[in-house]
Amino acid sequence: MKKDIKLYNVMFPIWFLIIFPIAWVVILPANFVIDSLVLLISARLLKLTRIKEVYKKSILKVWMIGFGADFVGAGILFLSTTGSGVWYEYLNAVSWNPFDNWYSILFVSFATAVTGILIYFGNLKLVFQGMDLEQRSKKRLALALAIFTAPYVFFYPSALINGGSVERTDFLTNHFVKSDEFRLEAERGNGDRDDPILLYYYQSEIKDAINTSKKTSNESTINSQPDYTFYFYNRDYTEKRGIPIWLEEGTVYFKYENAWYELNQRKLPPMQNVLEEISETREHKKFKIVPEPEAVKSPGKVELDKEGNREDSYPFLEDSRFLYYFPDKEYFYTAVIQIEGMEQMELNVALEKGLITPGQLIDYGLPLKSEPRVK
Repeated sequence: MKKDIKLYNVMFPIWFLIIFPIAWVVILPANFVIDSLVLLISARLLKLTRIKEVYKKSILKVWMIGFGADFVGAGILFLSTTGSGVWYEYLNAVSWNPFDNWYSILFVSFATAVTGILIYFGNLKLVFQGMDLEQRSKKRLALALAIFTAPYVFFYPSALINGGSVERTDFLTNHFVKSDEFRLEAERGNGDRDDPILLYYYQSEIKDAINTSKKTSNESTINSQPDYTFYFYNRDYTEKRGIPIWLEEGTVYFKYENAWYELNQRKLPPMQNVLEEISETREHKKFKIVPEPEAVKSPGKVELDKEGNREDSYPFLEDSRFLYYFPDKEYFYTAVIQIEGMEQMELNVALEKGLITPGQLIDYGLPLKSEPRVK
């Protein structure tokens, strides 16, 4: 059930390469070329004499100072991958898309500025100080190196090299649903029913669509009663965030803190069709599972630890109400289900899409064991 969860903070940001010595084989030569070009061009524009002599005396120090400053800047960005709470919610975007929110933009700007300042003063005080140059020329050379060799690559969204695209890299998202809220269920209306629809299959897409939505003024045609309510839970279901939604002619609207928003349609499949298909399938369509329940192995004796938790296996499914255990994991992940009028699919996929409930599987004859979730 966890395979579709996007853990953005473990994406490999391009600036992280600076920390690994193996990457220096590429980074160091590239830095040397850039530093050389900036130093030579700046010296020529400043109309310095003996440019070759200045270059030979300074380039190695300029190169080492630049790399050291880059290393410090990368270390500052690394701090964004640690911690918790509201700051971590926004700063963990530094690793995958610095343009996600203003906090991450400012944090990367700070790291880049610190790097530039170190390059400036490092070159001014340690490289050019003892050279036979006018103080004005020394400052201008140091400033040119600081401006043109600062690590602007820190701003590059690593999402683009981790399976993302320019079209899906967003600027200033709203973070209505937090990064640790990824277990998604839906209920009809205001959520007063006891049969939540599991939407694990769509949880990442729906979360992204909500967090990249835009405000809308089209509220005059929306009824007071929502069609569904999305519930996002954290990993252990101790926190819940409800998002009521309205479905109108293929468009999904939702209300958050007394403001209306339109769901970002390019982020997910037609939600109205998905929810209608789920409701129809669960209530009216027959299904068949292959192999039949007779193929399920006997569960045997269940051992509990001192706290009363099961030691034999991890629950194959869980929701806000129950933990579900299954005696034959191999069967569960290889069985297929044929739902009337639909293409055959894996059993676990049908559960993740909400097309079938654990209760229906129990009625079908599968020996599932459910344990109430301890609040």
